[in-house]
Amino acid sequence: MKKETNKFQTKFIKDPCIAYNYAVNILRKRFPEGEKAIAKDPEYAFEYAFHIIKGRWPEAEPTIAKNAVNAYFYAREIINDRFPEGELAIAKDPEYAYYYALDIIKGPWVKGEQAIARNPWCSYYYARYVIKGRFPEAEKIILNSKYKNKYKKLLTFAE
Repeated sequence: MKKETNKFQTKFIKDPCIAYNYAVNILRKRFPEGEKAIAKDPEYAFEYAFHIIKGRWPEAEPTIAKNAVNAYFYAREIINDRFPEGELAIAKDPEYAYYYALDIIKGPWVKGEQAIARNPWCSYYYARYVIKGRFPEAEKIILNSKYKNKYKKLLTFAE
């Protein structure tokens, strides 16, 4: 019987999902024994920082920084500022690069433009709400999409 308890306890502490859910749903506070496991998963690490720590969690930031979605939300919801460690991952994702420029940088973000330019939706809205004018690197993709007329109209008003 004792061996089964030890196996369960080991899995409980080593599995990020179980450790996170135990902290959130049972303890409703920090779970130091499970933090090492939680810190290895970008999604659970962000969620733990947001829901349990309610602030920055430096030990988990290298993991959070590897995932564009979680790095963006960590910057927006936890840091309320740029998250330089996560910018490499964010810059590779068109949607989150656009959101990062719009919500965090609040202006053009050259580092993310290459990814943004691969997506017509992101490109159009980046041109409209971030650059507020032409986005030459993305014009080919925008003009071959359903955003063509909206983009042309935007350019008329931007001139």
